[in-house]
Amino acid sequence: QEDVDRFGELDSQVVAISPDPTAVTRERFADYGAFTFPTLSDPDCQVASDYEVTQQDRNGDLKPLHATFVVDSQGVVRWANYGHEQFLGNATLLYQLARLQGRLPKAETPSVVDE
Repeated sequence: QEDVDRFGELDSQVVAISPDPTAVTRERFADYGAFTFPTLSDPDCQVASDYEVTQQDRNGDLKPLHATFVVDSQGVVRWANYGHEQFLGNATLLYQLARLQGRLPKAETPSVVDE
């Protein structure tokens, strides 16, 4: 949420997908505040399964992993991070978006100084 404007500057849309039912997400928003970007509900882990970021728990139930993706306008995954820990590297995401759009600053060539 804190960098949502920066993502917008890169013509990117942030979307959260939660494994919680909609009612639980609404309760959390009431307690902690809502995001300014869409939050979708995936309680059956269908989207997580489609992106292959699930695992079975000890009871054999399918559980989603934490996952973060950069998906281009054609639906192609261009960058991904997933695992047991939440990804908090917004700077990395912003860099990847700028890189994919060819918007990184050009590196300057250091000048050679004769000694």
